Amino acid sequence: MPKVLSLTKLNHAVVRLGGLHIAIGMFLMTVVLGSPLIRFFDIVSLFVVLFSTVGLIVWTYGQKAAETTLNLTRCMAWPQGPQAWGADRLEMGAEVAQGAQRLTMLAGWTSVLIGCVQILWSPDMSEGFSSPSLGPAMAVNLLPLVYALMMNMLLWIPLERYCKVALKRGPDVPPDASTHVQVPAQRLVRMFLLGLIFMMFGMVMSYCVSTVPLGK
Repeated sequence: MPKVLSLTKLNHAVVRLGGLHIAIGMFLMTVVLGSPLIRFFDIVSLFVVLFSTVGLIVWTYGQKAAETTLNLTRCMAWPQGPQAWGADRLEMGAEVAQGAQRLTMLAGWTSVLIGCVQILWSPDMSEGFSSPSLGPAMAVNLLPLVYALMMNMLLWIPLERYCKVALKRGPDVPPDASTHVQVPAQRLVRMFLLGLIFMMFGMVMSYCVSTVPLGK
């Protein structure tokens, strides 16, 4: 028997995902209007911030807390029907999400400072601050901080609120079939994936448009 979601929860989830896509779309538009999208992508900076944050979460809160937070994140972004979360797990998730906001920013700022040291010790700095490579190097060096802010806005702050709201509301109870319209959870999954596909298509189109010289 497939897992089901009430129509109210489905609408709420779709609205939340729509808000997420709007926020990401605004960020992409801001980037594309000023520069090519590829300038804001650096795989090394992304991995440093992401895995540094994950490692600090495990070190600070332990493996169990990290696994609970991962499950709560999946449930927040990908509802799969009624879930019964205990108060202790929700409190743990809220605590980890709140602490992760600080850890993410610390990881971002630490990466930026490490990059500053490397840039200042670079042989290209022999020309001083008039070096033509200084601007691009500093631009890449600021990307870890951008990624840290994005993680806080798109992941940790929503997760903290999700846990606190769930604590006030209490554990979810399976809806009564006689009073609720039931919708297969797989439909929500397909809608979520379709939204991601459109978002990726928008990113590709934004990159293509930003690389075309104006006036040609």
